[in-house]
Amino acid sequence: MEDYKRQTSGGYVQIPVSDRTVTDELSGDFTLPDYQPEIKRLLRITASVLPPSKYIGDNEAEFAGNVDYYVLYTGSDNEVYCAPLTTEYKIDVPVDQDSGLRLSNLTGSAEIVPDMISGRVTSPRKLNIKCRLKTRAQIFGDMTFDDSFSNQSDGENQVLHGEQTVSRALFGSGEVLRLSDEIIIDNKEGEARVISADGKALMSEVGCSAGLVNCRGDLYLKLLMGRENTGDTYTVTRKMPFSQSVVVDGVDSQSSASAQAVVTEMNINVEDGRVCIDVGMIIDAAANKSEDVTYIKDVYSTSHRTDCRYKTVTPRGIANAFVGNFTLSDSMSLEEAGISPECSVSDVMGTVFSEEISFEGGKCSVSGKAKFNMLLKRDGEYSCSDVELPFRYSTDTNMQAENAEAMVSGEVISARARIDGERIGIDSEISMCGNMWHNCDIKLLDDVDFGEELKFSRGEYVVCYPSRDDTLWSVAKRYGATISSLSQNNKISASDSPDSSDSLDGINYLII
Repeated sequence: MEDYKRQTSGGYVQIPVSDRTVTDELSGDFTLPDYQPEIKRLLRITASVLPPSKYIGDNEAEFAGNVDYYVLYTGSDNEVYCAPLTTEYKIDVPVDQDSGLRLSNLTGSAEIVPDMISGRVTSPRKLNIKCRLKTRAQIFGDMTFDDSFSNQSDGENQVLHGEQTVSRALFGSGEVLRLSDEIIIDNKEGEARVISADGKALMSEVGCSAGLVNCRGDLYLKLLMGRENTGDTYTVTRKMPFSQSVVVDGVDSQSSASAQAVVTEMNINVEDGRVCIDVGMIIDAAANKSEDVTYIKDVYSTSHRTDCRYKTVTPRGIANAFVGNFTLSDSMSLEEAGISPECSVSDVMGTVFSEEISFEGGKCSVSGKAKFNMLLKRDGEYSCSDVELPFRYSTDTNMQAENAEAMVSGEVISARARIDGERIGIDSEISMCGNMWHNCDIKLLDDVDFGEELKFSRGEYVVCYPSRDDTLWSVAKRYGATISSLSQNNKISASDSPDSSDSLDGINYLII
């Protein structure tokens, strides 16, 4: 048996099974804890989706976890308060697995973001919250290459192997990372209290080593503070550096990776003129590892008629992950923003919505909008107002537009707003991370039948005049000849790639 280009590297390849976006509606009634003041006016509700536990089966993937709501409102004393509330979510995503691929070792990840949040006060201590979650889930499975075709006949079989560089998607989550700090506060103008706390992580460096994704960055902590005597609100910020190595099996130093961090718990205590901070966060990492795989492209027998059937699978080819950040600044008239000139800005929160991804000129560009919610104060009364700013972010890539795809997410790390005359300006830092990949098609042998025995006449002399589309392999297969005999008979070199388009360059006829 002759075997061409056989350099196997494990005998399997990772295939994307499903890439689906689903939405799920959460709705629930909540009662404020006894220590929270009653609600006079609802200002805003923000949501944080905590990392899910996941189960991936043959037909369905399940992602489950908690959503933390932060309800900002004014009480009967016209001061601002925040009530943290929690609910559970469970998202089922169908897995569109092709039963003919015989996949195993299913794995994947999901990006779950709040797409819409609304609230309605039903009594002074009760409210109903509705939240729509948008989930993009990607599922992968390992396909084992079948190498049994070469042993299904008594005759001598010719086996042609192909090679392809593909990417393997790998995922991992770190242990809870704890950060601690303290802030000295000034109580001269009235006793300070913490209304709410918000933490967003900016990844400044993500690299890979053997089995690890190494992450470094800063947690941007923002405290919304209030004065007991004056009723004024203001913000205090802190930047807390962090680093962690996340275990991701299979990653090596040549892999590319992205990472995101989510604050899972935050303990804030005010004592003796200090704000004591204890934060827990989890880092999720996604990596791409390049692999060279070998598969059977074709088989034929030199002693039996051979009927082959083929199939095409589409793994990821080139794949790269990235992390980055950019500044988004703009201004608009107060009239356009719907804000009175008599207002002052106490706080700003932001959310990123990516709407379009394009590839051109060696760049991957993400376009969308950032939505900012501002806490405003006018004549002792608080209200909220929303404004939107468009953005466009680009990062270098070696992806070509054809067959290129990406999965990108963004987050507003920090934001500030200022009213200057008749205009309001917004300055923000936005983080971006994601994966980019090329899909590649692999046509491989799916099944083969060896039929009746080939019969040759003694002294038979056969000459073939190859067509423009013929290769050394196609001619040898047509006549049931070995590549080596065909090369010897015609005094041409046996190509390592007998199915290449140039394997018969300069050849006008072949003696079979």
